[in-house]
Amino acid sequence: MRGIFCAAVVMLAACGGGGNDGPAPTPAPTPTPGSTTISPSDANAVMQALAVKIGGVEGQLGQGDIPAQTAEDPKIESVGAETPASNGSTAQVPITINASQALQALFLKVPGSDSLITVNLGGAGKSALREQQAAFAANGKPKAEQTFNIEITLPTNIEQGRFSVDIAVRDATGNVSNTGRGVIVVGQVGTGKLQFSLSWDAGVDLDLHVTEPDGNQIYYANPGPSTSGGRLDIDDLNGPEPSDRPPGEPEGVENIFWQNAAPTGTYVVRVDYFSGSQAANFVVTVSADGQILDTISRANFQSGCVRVYTLDYGGSATNSTGTVSPGLTPDPAGPCGGAVAP
Repeated sequence: MRGIFCAAVVMLAACGGGGNDGPAPTPAPTPTPGSTTISPSDANAVMQALAVKIGGVEGQLGQGDIPAQTAEDPKIESVGAETPASNGSTAQVPITINASQALQALFLKVPGSDSLITVNLGGAGKSALREQQAAFAANGKPKAEQTFNIEITLPTNIEQGRFSVDIAVRDATGNVSNTGRGVIVVGQVGTGKLQFSLSWDAGVDLDLHVTEPDGNQIYYANPGPSTSGGRLDIDDLNGPEPSDRPPGEPEGVENIFWQNAAPTGTYVVRVDYFSGSQAANFVVTVSADGQILDTISRANFQSGCVRVYTLDYGGSATNSTGTVSPGLTPDPAGPCGGAVAP
């Protein structure tokens, strides 16, 4: 975390995750024999590894191209020019659409790939989108009804770099829009046996807190490595806003990981709004053994400390189960940084 421009999730101690850039980043671990990394320039590999959600509705991967434009309405007005992200985190790509009819589907494609992701919007996810829109309005930037973030979760083994995404929509009458293009900038964070990443979309200071099975809490004021090897390697102070981070470090991401074995037991994940004056939409991404277990989205977050997720970790992805906490309910343990109630 750097630049002290805050406005969404906060932490409790020296401002913005300790008021500094936090510990030096740890590169992602060397792949084990037989494993591979994904280059952002490999369009097919990237496309096969992405997961896409809009308002909680998951996209489906298939073959083909974005359908050809059939009308001026609906219209893609804009797609985020550059959205920061990292391996094992979720990019929130803002998109603005001008449409007179209800939207039926969204199409996403990495240019040059053979695949296509289709998100069938229908009636699902509408409440989550309304919460996103409330956050935009709270920031003094009210948007049209069809403005929202597309959540694109990146694999844990993607390398540093950037790739483009093409996006179009189809409305309920069958009309297909023009295609808009955005860019996702991939930074590198630590990963391994267990990884928790937080990303958010406003220029505020949010902090990620993960409590280990033994009760030790990893966060900006206690970054580790803990006795079990867990550590916070990225502490961000101002979300996706540009800052003086070294090349390769992501903006708007906080990350806690265990490169090697992580202790079995219960992990509690909380997010704290440390400082700022804007509402934020955030996503927590949970991974084990390089596999994405869950993504948890919350919108219109403006204050306090909230419990997001509880992971019962059994030593591997297949032996672990997670429980998502509802909404933006304040954590029963009180302020982040204190003891975590079971």
